[in-house]
Amino acid sequence: MFHRLVHNIGFGWTMRAISFMLLGLQTIALLSVRSYVNHVPKPIDAMDFLRPFKEMPYLFNAIGCFFTMWGILIPFNYIALSGESAGLSPDLALYLIPILNGASLFGRIFPPWIGDHFGRFNTAILSVTFGAILVLALWIPAPLSSSSAPTIVFAALYGLPLGCFAAILPALVGQITTDMRTIGVRLGSTFFVTSWAGLTGQPIAGALVQRGAGMGDMEFVYLKVFCGVTIFLGAGFLVASRVSSRGWGVLERA
Repeated sequence: MFHRLVHNIGFGWTMRAISFMLLGLQTIALLSVRSYVNHVPKPIDAMDFLRPFKEMPYLFNAIGCFFTMWGILIPFNYIALSGESAGLSPDLALYLIPILNGASLFGRIFPPWIGDHFGRFNTAILSVTFGAILVLALWIPAPLSSSSAPTIVFAALYGLPLGCFAAILPALVGQITTDMRTIGVRLGSTFFVTSWAGLTGQPIAGALVQRGAGMGDMEFVYLKVFCGVTIFLGAGFLVASRVSSRGWGVLERA
């Protein structure tokens, strides 16, 4: 949308058009969402936000979400640039973002549904690990191929773990919460932690792209390694959270 409008109506009105579109969509969401909990106002205590970190499952989950968020959004922001650097036409490289975003729709719907039956942590761990493997085994060597197929396939497949993690993160916090009256505070603390990953991950990625400048087709290799490794670390801490709360039972729905 930005690419199509910015040359016709300028940057300012392009951003206004995107903002009005988001406002309309968010208005629908706000009007259609309701809570099943009777909310009772109570005094704000800063310790309520820190107390959950004393629980090992919660602490490991927060750290796992931080590392995952640190890397999992990088392809969304850099896949078009890396694709163009690898030889894709500017138009095709730009369409990698809608391909990834469209595939993430399936990741937001089906894996969380599977999580209700197979286990939310089990689903998240497998999905996040799959995303790390895609980055390290497919996205890194993609520029070395004479075809654009590996990059396109990566965009289509990576949308699944990206969408799954975005959708299932609140459910992970909910699963390790015994008193659902505190779910808001616990979610807020988790999102506060992951927000720092989202804030710092992209500048770090940009610095790593500069580090790889002049390496030709492998210009983005440092960025991709950082992305894959941090997602793998995130999966490892999610495993630690699952084990500390439910044990090592592989077949247990956790």
